[in-house]
Amino acid sequence: MSSSSGHIRSLDGVRGLAILLVLLFHAGLVGFGWMGVQLFFVLSGFLITRILWKERLAASPLGYKFGKFWTRRSLRIFPLYFTYLIAVGVLFLLTHFPSSYPRFAPYLFTYTYNYTRTLPFYDGQPLFSQLWSLCVEEQFYIVWPLVVLVCPAKVVRVVMVFGVLAAPLVRYLLVRHYSFAGLPPVTVGDAVYRHTLSHMDAFFLGGIIPVLSLPARVRRASVWFVSLLVVAVALGLLTWTMPYETVDGQPLQGFYAQGVLDYGMPVWCYTVIDLVFASLLLLVVTSGSRFFSMGWLVRIGQVSYGIYVFHLAIWWYVGERFVVTHHGGMLLRLALFVPYLLVVWGVAEVSFRFYESKFTRLKDKWFPA
Repeated sequence: MSSSSGHIRSLDGVRGLAILLVLLFHAGLVGFGWMGVQLFFVLSGFLITRILWKERLAASPLGYKFGKFWTRRSLRIFPLYFTYLIAVGVLFLLTHFPSSYPRFAPYLFTYTYNYTRTLPFYDGQPLFSQLWSLCVEEQFYIVWPLVVLVCPAKVVRVVMVFGVLAAPLVRYLLVRHYSFAGLPPVTVGDAVYRHTLSHMDAFFLGGIIPVLSLPARVRRASVWFVSLLVVAVALGLLTWTMPYETVDGQPLQGFYAQGVLDYGMPVWCYTVIDLVFASLLLLVVTSGSRFFSMGWLVRIGQVSYGIYVFHLAIWWYVGERFVVTHHGGMLLRLALFVPYLLVVWGVAEVSFRFYESKFTRLKDKWFPA
């Protein structure tokens, strides 16, 4: 289930599921596929807190611990992220496309792009609009080590429990704040979802698993997972029977439609989803999983970072613009998905093997796990 280094193979499979959900969502095939981002957040909370919690016990100086964590994270994340942004910048210099790049570049390069949704010039450019979630994660990577490595263990636990309980209230206040500002509902929903504090429960519910040593304490993780899944599905089906109001007043229906404000969904639905995913991680860690250990799914998870960075541009400017727009239809989207997945997977493999891996070898050389 895990190697001597502590790596759990099936968690790569969980990461693979997360990126597949995102791909299905952006391809217009699975409306609740946006939950893949939530799964990434919960998984990040688990993995990063697990690393930091273990590092607390190391005899090395505090400065070395910070340097080790941030250096290893930077070598894994920064090379592809900033190279991609520079490549988009070169494209702009040569073609003046995308025209919005100069306006968003300062936010993208400082990992604050997730706060641009309320700006009047926001345009959701497919070349970089997906990067908002990477900004949320990077802000978590910067702040959370300061808490885990410096504060007493009891304080860390209190902060995590408080964060889980406070997140719904934070989202409620954000909805009120953005609504009072006169923003349209679709913008309010997106802005709340992209705010880093909206995901405290995701990161902390994942992090609570190692901090409270839940794998050793919980004997029936499958019961927790199934119970929470049943509750989440029931709530989703209940809201599915009720119409949502879109920005133009037209009703729609959906199973956990992302970003809608009706029925207080921003307040409760993210926590419900995060609880399900945290229980899934607990189940996988304690019992293993043949499904999440399948080779192809594990490999997709291992290169999911590159898939996430490249996928939206490839779908939008190849699949959506040149195929779906002219021919349309759900069957066409479905037929395109496997070829699309293979193309994106191939691009990510090339990026990982010939570029990203050079930096991962450096992090393992300079600061072994």
